[in-house]
Amino acid sequence: MTPPTPVTIQGYLPDPNPLLAGKSGSIQVSCRRGDYDAKTGAILDLDFPFGAGPGALTTKDGARAIRPKATNARRWTFDQVAFDDKNGRAAIRARRASTWDTSVPVERITLEDIAVGLPPHDTDLAVYQVSKGGERQQRLASHTLPKSTAELSFTDLEPDDPVVSRGQTTRLTWNLTRTPTDPVLTVAYAGTGRTPYSTTGPKKYQQNSWTTPRLDDQAVVFVVTATIGEVGLSQWTQVHVRRGAASTGPLTVTGTVRLLGSPAERLFDDLLLSVPQAGLRKAEGVVDGSRHVIAPEQFDAFFENWYAQTHTDGLLTVHCAGASPERGHEGVLKLKVGVPQGDATEDGPAGSREWPVTSRTALTLPLPRGTALTLTPPHYTRSHLLSMHWTAFGTTASPRKGTA
Repeated sequence: MTPPTPVTIQGYLPDPNPLLAGKSGSIQVSCRRGDYDAKTGAILDLDFPFGAGPGALTTKDGARAIRPKATNARRWTFDQVAFDDKNGRAAIRARRASTWDTSVPVERITLEDIAVGLPPHDTDLAVYQVSKGGERQQRLASHTLPKSTAELSFTDLEPDDPVVSRGQTTRLTWNLTRTPTDPVLTVAYAGTGRTPYSTTGPKKYQQNSWTTPRLDDQAVVFVVTATIGEVGLSQWTQVHVRRGAASTGPLTVTGTVRLLGSPAERLFDDLLLSVPQAGLRKAEGVVDGSRHVIAPEQFDAFFENWYAQTHTDGLLTVHCAGASPERGHEGVLKLKVGVPQGDATEDGPAGSREWPVTSRTALTLPLPRGTALTLTPPHYTRSHLLSMHWTAFGTTASPRKGTA
């Protein structure tokens, strides 16, 4: 019998992303209270490979120097790192006291001051549930973490036009630093109906752009990957088509049919993210249909504790634009929207996917009923306008379950 799970692992956030081999970094693990009332607290093992091999996160001395911390510091304590020399794995044991405050379901554990090991390669971090007696009971999550080199930087993938007319093309552009070894570039794409999965690639490194084929689909997702050796960095974007071809199965209509609820639920609507002074961030605008002002001292906690759950199938749309009307003056914004991904297995529950939101992002996600939504605090240098709307299929049902 599978023991009850005190927490659910929602996602991983390395900083920098990807981790830089030979440099210092950190890994944040987001967790949520489990399905039962965890009055007895929880014990977790954060397990990772150590040593001098390419797959190690850090060396043995580097593992000893890692500083773990949690957003709820009064509830979490950490044991000294333990080593399994036979298997080349190290573990930091995190202990959470009872009881989990139901009004703050999301908490985060961060491993800081990681001396990321050389050479560049994929490493991993797994989280295990541990019994009171100290025995591991089950693996809650495992995540692959690429280790890159400081020379390889792959950012800012975006289409010239995120919405095109039927039968038209658009150009994808990105920023990619030059390295002693030219990376291999590949493009994979697929649509919602008429565009099958395909892969191709620009012929020359100097071409930091690629023109799509003619599009005739509701939406097409493009994933561009830059690879050097065994290290691959990927970005994704999508392009929508005006009056793109769509198909359905047989339909029998006996009354009024409404595909999309109206009006859309305004989770955020033109939320102004500003910098009142150096080092401070502030937000002001419509949140959940009413106007709010989020002061600098509340900024991180608001986004970390924000949580929503869909109560019907529907579309989540996210739009971010620079507050300055001049192109090129948008600055840089980094925000991630977390949603569950995959199905539960014998090894643990479903994982999560964090969709990156950057300047001039136009993102549409079709989500099923019961999808949980989380956010990371946005980081930016200039003012931005952030909008996130929910449009239900067939009925107007707010996705809100409550803020953390």
